[in-house]
Amino acid sequence: MDYGLTRNLQIRSLLKIIYILPTVAYGQLLPLKETKYEEHVVKGVRDRSVLLPCGDAASPMVVFWSFTKLGSDIPRAVAISNGVESKVERGSGVLGNVTLDNSTLEIENLKTAAEGRFLCQAMYGEEDEIKVVYFYIELIVLVPVSKPFLQMNNSTPVEGMPVVMTCTVKEGTPPVTYSWQRYTNRDGTVSVAETVEGLLNLTSSNRTQMGWYTCTTQNEVNSQTSDRMYLDVIYGPDEPVISVEPFAVNQHGFSANEQEEVILTCLASSNPPSHYIWFYNSSQVYSGQKYVITRISRTQTGIYTCLAQNMHLNTRTQTAIILTVYYLPKGKPSCTPLPATNFQDLALRCSWQGGFPPVRLRWLKSRWGGNSTATYSNATQIHHGKDVRNGTSYICLASHPALRDETICRTTVWVPGGNPICSAVATKQNEFLMLTCDWAGGEPRVTLWWRDWKDHVLGGLKQSHNIFVMKSNATLGGKEFTCVAAHPLLTRATECRVRLGKQMRTVPLGWGHSSGA
Repeated sequence: MDYGLTRNLQIRSLLKIIYILPTVAYGQLLPLKETKYEEHVVKGVRDRSVLLPCGDAASPMVVFWSFTKLGSDIPRAVAISNGVESKVERGSGVLGNVTLDNSTLEIENLKTAAEGRFLCQAMYGEEDEIKVVYFYIELIVLVPVSKPFLQMNNSTPVEGMPVVMTCTVKEGTPPVTYSWQRYTNRDGTVSVAETVEGLLNLTSSNRTQMGWYTCTTQNEVNSQTSDRMYLDVIYGPDEPVISVEPFAVNQHGFSANEQEEVILTCLASSNPPSHYIWFYNSSQVYSGQKYVITRISRTQTGIYTCLAQNMHLNTRTQTAIILTVYYLPKGKPSCTPLPATNFQDLALRCSWQGGFPPVRLRWLKSRWGGNSTATYSNATQIHHGKDVRNGTSYICLASHPALRDETICRTTVWVPGGNPICSAVATKQNEFLMLTCDWAGGEPRVTLWWRDWKDHVLGGLKQSHNIFVMKSNATLGGKEFTCVAAHPLLTRATECRVRLGKQMRTVPLGWGHSSGA
């Protein structure tokens, strides 16, 4: 060591310390009175700076720093100062960039070789006495943990296979702790619990463990996180699920209305994503996840099957649905009132034949009474004629899956005013006799039939207009014929009569009147 700086020391100080300087220079202790001894532990971080104070001695005359590395008993000089100027030993560069400011030793760019025992010996004068302070510092050099390196033994396992991830660091002062994280778009970043220090062991990988993995290491200096790695678990396909738009279900599966746009969507969870093939009644019709039928028809009712394939694993699954196409019958519902029970009752008949499923029909009375039970394709409701008011309206409601709203069929029952008009006319020189009876209007229309003088029915029953033609003969002269008119809203039948002349040369007109049938 170069002791040349002692030439600049003040003469008075030099005389006081000259006799002890050789001893100090070799790190030996002087047996002086009131000597102070202190010991401390200081931690520094490699490549950073650390300050080593020499106690609380103020303006010492001489400060001498020495260093003893770990495993050695030989101290090495580091720096010396006389309070005015200082000098650093050339070999101290192995410790870092060493400077001495007054009595404090500063080491920048700290090296791991600086870990060991530092001794500061400070001498100062007090009342013409030389006092010495010995300040021992145990310097621990901490090494920051390096960026960890993440490895996987298999980054694309098939579901169920084991996966081992390792996290390693090149350096870092122990203890070093390890933590694992997984990131997905759905869950964000979550901690992974199945770890033992730098080892993550997934004994049976599954799809829920897919994601970006990182490892974070930490010691008392710092923490570092590795680059991320993606665990891509191969699986599937699961059993497909078919959805139908617009959504409508029945007891067999799904339904759609004719002429609607129908979208069939198949979803089978798989990695990589499934490849889809559609079949209609066992015939392939489309390849893709969504099968769109722009205007479905009744002929497309049947079984639709979705086949899902994982092309990587060469695995497949399938599922099928029954799709029923509903359609309306042609035309509109018809409402018809008819006489029943020998004209004593009124039968309301509503009909709309065809379609699938059959149309539901029910009668709804407009002002009196309640609704009837719904039936399919035909709906009949019976009312006692005497209980029905003239001019009463009835409504038949038709409902069907293909109808947005119920369709209405309306009818009003009424009996025409007046009476039947009847007449008899001889034709072709009295060869034939034509009996005519008329009573127009009504709903249902009035039923007319002819009777002879023996109360025998002539011909058949006809509505509104009844003509009966018979051969003339001499025996018909003076005979009476009756036209009977019946309607459910009439409490009794109405009649009109005609009587033939004895010579059958003239046929008088007859006007109806109410009488027993």
